[in-house]
Amino acid sequence: MKPKPIITAVLIAFVLASVAFLIANEASKGTGQEPLGPPKPVSEAKQPDAPALPEPTDSNRKVIAYYFHGTARCPTCLKIEAYSRDAIESGFKDALEAGRLEFKSVNVDEPENGHYVQDYDLYTRSLVLVETDGDKQVRWKNLTRVWDLVRSKEQFVKYVQDALRGYLEGT
Repeated sequence: MKPKPIITAVLIAFVLASVAFLIANEASKGTGQEPLGPPKPVSEAKQPDAPALPEPTDSNRKVIAYYFHGTARCPTCLKIEAYSRDAIESGFKDALEAGRLEFKSVNVDEPENGHYVQDYDLYTRSLVLVETDGDKQVRWKNLTRVWDLVRSKEQFVKYVQDALRGYLEGT
């Protein structure tokens, strides 16, 4: 086969894929959802607008560190998950063993997990801390700086551990 028809076919496929992506992107805007994609520059995550909840009791209080990812996973996404797991397991072994802390990796592309995108205003792969008291969510925070710090494991781990320490101490 000659190179010109091959190049033409590849270019047409690229254009069709680009158009499909744009259509899907526009369709998701109509639903009020933003698609997962590269991180946007934002300040710390918005806290949910909810009435003040009573202070959690230590017996029912727990923090869950969720790493939200999709089915397709790039090397940076895998690194963020690995660094997050390392920061949590190396810095909070006692809290993990006591059940006051959990680490969960969740694929938001699976239908049963899609609600997390709206629940936590996710726009990309994210590490989110969620404090619960029994079955009630008290507060949450998306650790958006993980994307900025992924090139320095030391800074990444310190950022995650500092944020998690604040959640475990209730500050």
